[in-house]
Amino acid sequence: MKLYSILSALAVCMGLVSQEAGAVTCEPGRLPSNPDTAYTFLANGTATHAPTGLMWKRCSEGQNWDGSTCTGTANSYTWRQALAAASTSSFADYTDWRLPNVKELRSLVEECRYNPAINDAIFPATPFQVFWSSSPQINYSGWGDWSWTVDFSGGTDSYSERFTNWPARLVRGGDYFDKLAPPATSLLSVSANGSGTVSAGERSINCTANASSLSGTCLATPRIGSSVTLTASGGTFNGWSGFCSSTSGNSCTVLINAARAVTANFSGGTPATASAPSAPTGLLATPGDSSASIAFSSSGTATSYSATCIAGASTLTGGAYASPIAITGMSNGTPYSCTVTAGNSAGSSAPSAPVSVTPVASTVAPSAPTGLVAIPGDSSASIAFSLSGTATSYSAACTAGASTPLTGTGPGSPIVITGMSNGAAYSCTVLAHNSAGNSAPSAAVSVTPSAAAAATTGCYPLSNPTDTSIADAHNGSVTVTNVAGSGCSAWGVTNNNPAWITPLPPYTAVGATSYIIGYTVAANPSASLRTGTLSFGDAPNTRTYTITQYGTGGAPAPSCTLTALPASIATGSAATLTASCTPSATTYVWTGGNCASTATASCTDTPGATTTYTVAGVNSVGTGAAASATVTVGANVTNSGAVAGTLITRYRLYSNVTKEHLYTTDLNEYNTLAQSGSWVAEGAIYQVFQGPGSSSGVAAVPYYRLSNPNSGLHHWTTDLNEYTTLATLGWTQEGIVGYILPTTVPGTLPLYRLYLNALGGLHLWTTDANERSVLISTAGWVDEGVAGYVIPLP
Repeated sequence: MKLYSILSALAVCMGLVSQEAGAVTCEPGRLPSNPDTAYTFLANGTATHAPTGLMWKRCSEGQNWDGSTCTGTANSYTWRQALAAASTSSFADYTDWRLPNVKELRSLVEECRYNPAINDAIFPATPFQVFWSSSPQINYSGWGDWSWTVDFSGGTDSYSERFTNWPARLVRGGDYFDKLAPPATSLLSVSANGSGTVSAGERSINCTANASSLSGTCLATPRIGSSVTLTASGGTFNGWSGFCSSTSGNSCTVLINAARAVTANFSGGTPATASAPSAPTGLLATPGDSSASIAFSSSGTATSYSATCIAGASTLTGGAYASPIAITGMSNGTPYSCTVTAGNSAGSSAPSAPVSVTPVASTVAPSAPTGLVAIPGDSSASIAFSLSGTATSYSAACTAGASTPLTGTGPGSPIVITGMSNGAAYSCTVLAHNSAGNSAPSAAVSVTPSAAAAATTGCYPLSNPTDTSIADAHNGSVTVTNVAGSGCSAWGVTNNNPAWITPLPPYTAVGATSYIIGYTVAANPSASLRTGTLSFGDAPNTRTYTITQYGTGGAPAPSCTLTALPASIATGSAATLTASCTPSATTYVWTGGNCASTATASCTDTPGATTTYTVAGVNSVGTGAAASATVTVGANVTNSGAVAGTLITRYRLYSNVTKEHLYTTDLNEYNTLAQSGSWVAEGAIYQVFQGPGSSSGVAAVPYYRLSNPNSGLHHWTTDLNEYTTLATLGWTQEGIVGYILPTTVPGTLPLYRLYLNALGGLHLWTTDANERSVLISTAGWVDEGVAGYVIPLP
């Protein structure tokens, strides 16, 4: 038993529990999120919070406890003074008081009231000010010395410079908060039999039954320790059945300390006899750090689900009313066997077939997010970014001048920041987090919020016509970008599969740049893969996103193909082998030559003799079938075809301003840009034909270049129609900048083209198969195929 439980029990037996506190004062019509029942308060001026097990001083530092309330004025401290005050406190004969971390302090926020946003019965006379936490804000050292705070005027968290003076509240205990989880909740199932309605105000419970359906059922997940008051209305009410801790007339009060079911009985019919649901199927366990997510297929009539994970003598449980269920408190490196049970008012199903999972700790902090795009709104901004590999959460911060940063958090992109001043210029960065720590801040992006402008209609020239997203995690987002210079400021969305795809409103245009639309995806009840689409714009300029979702069995092991370029080489020459897998592989298993130690999608080898290589893709499901390719080595093999024409070297640069890559055969342009300070020289990369030419009888085709006077971006294409169309949309044609081959011949390299739907829409061209694979799998780039074939450097 935890220490606080023993102390609480002893306090009750010895008559030390204080009875003076009144009830928390809530705004009219609102129920408390931290009710009086969540605390055990003692006459010595302490209160223990049942959901967390933490013991708190009821008064702010500097105030005095007189046995019934807090008197005097709270002191204000710098951050270091608050830490020192906590270390020397011996209040109520305890010497282990400390300043709470920000998550602990945030757990006291009472959502039913403000000024102060705390239970005023348990913590009387609390100043509605910012309070210090012990949590340092270590990732913004460039801005000064900061620490996290909680503002008890409205209940929000932020951070302040440490020389600022704020009040403090002390806490003791806290083994539970070493791995802080969100406040525990439990399922409340409410049914109405006959003709009538059951409601519960802000809990958003509103169950209606009528003579035709004879029953209505709805669900909620209130916080454990809270109370919910249900009210029956309409029809002829005949009383309550199920769990009511107290009743009064048409009202039923439910204490949420376990899963509860309540039924309101009305005249008008007898509900149909219910039967217990079938066992869930298609379990898929995804490991996390000291946790696991258990996904499954829904079970028809089920209204709730519970998961049980067992490792030896340890049993952990969790509940939810839909897939997935999160299980926390697991031991990393220990295999668990997990089952899921479905339930409804008639009882519980048998356990599902078990699934195994082994949680694993993150050992490396994630890399900083990249590709930030800030979309202004009315007093707000949406910060979109590319996800960072091992990150489990993200936080964004936006600052205007010397003002206190505004922050927001979320599990992924985008993060919405509110409370901004319209017309003020903000600089925003994003951090990635996991159990190993925090990333460095991302590169900053600027945004100026403004009152939303009225949208226009009928203008949809869109870049990058098709994207694909695997939505097996049941949510995602898409970004739509105008062709630069088109002047469009309106968007429309058509949901072609409303039965299981739900776009998330509002659909607000943002100037003539980008627009992020989130969507949620319902669980796929079938075993087969299904495909749906979201469409944007008006024909002929419609852009369609294909959303593909795996069935109950989840994603299969990767199916791969393997190509060798060139497939025939001379002795002492190299060949590059590239794997392409669907679904994406997280690692690869190679055999053959010197590729056996490779774990990426590409391997370059110099075999001494003809060699057959194999590769198999691996993901969380398992290892797929191996694909093979052979590289033929011969003394009489030439590494390139007969070249007719003049070859010229092509160079690559990177812009620190626009974040684009620029390609040029003009050595003077290359050197001038490299010396400007805005471009980084990346060297010679391959050769193209300076004029018309051919290799092995294949004629090279013109390679056109364009520039955008608005964004500063450049574009290259062999497609004359694309070259012409972009010019009508404001792009400047810069003519032919070389010739490349339209098909592969011996000794040539494929030139891959990729697209990033961020930063105004970026394109990238590369002959590096590994760079292509990494950008697609980790940075959100979209593969647009092979733009042509070029000649390697001599």
